[in-house]
Amino acid sequence: MTTLLDITLPRTLDALVTRLSDGNHRGHRVEAWLFDNAAARRVAEARLAGVGVHARIRSAYKPLVHHFLEEAPAAGPVSIALPNHPSAAANRFRLDAYRSPACSPARSASSPAISRSPTS
Repeated sequence: MTTLLDITLPRTLDALVTRLSDGNHRGHRVEAWLFDNAAARRVAEARLAGVGVHARIRSAYKPLVHHFLEEAPAAGPVSIALPNHPSAAANRFRLDAYRSPACSPARSASSPAISRSPTS
């Protein structure tokens, strides 16, 4: 068998932090969506803040679900309309948001919308 390619690629999160820590990005705001876990993303944000880069690194896996798990304030009910593109499967959006009801103890079973109740 012939090997066509044999390389090791750096972890995307590490490469991003290295690239933005070069001193040329001080004062910049950066948003990125990566597949790393929340703890690793927060550490990277802190490292970048230490060199003057304001970064928000979000989860690229199920972004809507992770928005509610990590960012959305629990200030009251939230409804999300389900988009529907004529060329897409009717359940396309629900496939991406299937865990969203688990983020909320108060979800109407008859509603396709996602709700989140206040915690206080």
